[in-house]
This record gives sequence, structure tokens and C-alpha cells, in this order.
Amino acid sequence: MPLAETVMRLRLDAGQRRLTAQPHLPVAAIAHVCGFTSPSHFARRIREAFGCTPVQWRQRSCAHP
Repeated sequence: MPLAETVMRLRLDAGQRRLTAQPHLPVAAIAHVCGFTSPSHFARRIREAFGCTPVQWRQRSCAHP
């Protein structure tokens, strides 16, 4: 896997964990902490990688701890 893909995957995994672990933080704040300059880019990449939006991921994960 190319370095850029590895870095992106690490950032997405960190975002995914934070969405569940820190439900009080807005998605935009999590996107910023994980190195994304825009919440929409973060949301698009999360949806591509995990099949749902950040809000949907948070709702599913919080409903099934």
C-alpha cells in the first residue's frame, strides 16, 4: 500500500474511533483533529471507507457498544 494511502487509513481509523469515543464532539472538530481541512472531505472519505456517514457511524456504534 502506498504511503499516502496508509496515512489516510490511519487518519480515518482515528476519526472512526473518535466518533464513537467522543460523541459530544462535533464531526467538524473530529475532522480537524484528524488532519482534514474540511468536514465534508472527512465525511466523504469516511463514507467511502466504512459505508456510512460519520453521523450514521456514530449512531450505529453508540447503539451497539
